[in-house]
Amino acid sequence: MLEDELKQPGHKRHRKLIIILVILTVLAAGGVGGWVYLNHANQSSPIPAAVRQQVDFPLYYPSRLPEGYSVSQAPAVSEGVAAMAIRTPSGNTIFISQQAAPTGLNYQKFLSDELKRPQEFSTPIGIGYTGGPVGRVFGSILTPKTWILSNANFMGSAGLETKELLGSFVPAN
Repeated sequence: MLEDELKQPGHKRHRKLIIILVILTVLAAGGVGGWVYLNHANQSSPIPAAVRQQVDFPLYYPSRLPEGYSVSQAPAVSEGVAAMAIRTPSGNTIFISQQAAPTGLNYQKFLSDELKRPQEFSTPIGIGYTGGPVGRVFGSILTPKTWILSNANFMGSAGLETKELLGSFVPAN
């Protein structure tokens, strides 16, 4: 009986339609995947190649600046340290520096001495910390090859602004 049903003309058309739909779905998925890959692969780094070539450690950049933030000083390198400045919506400036991760650094001592009571937060590139003496907010993320530090001279929402900014850092390619 099953053989008789499979031989009927209506079933054949249904089967062909399913095969065509499957092929079209696979082709569409491949096209979308290819487009996403090419757009990502061709996406230029926000940090110019001339800057990236001056250092021997990976550089990081905010994947998206939080609303109202802007780059007020483009990344530049001096004496092996890449530096940039970000303006916050409240008009404050957060200075960011990146350098090769130092060997022999007692990071926990740095955190307790410089950040005072450091507050830990997660980022896509590692654990971040904020803290500092009254009137200043420091931030720090130590990756295996890069040490990212932030410094701001202000109070109020500085801790939140620093966390929000550092929390968006990703490799700059």
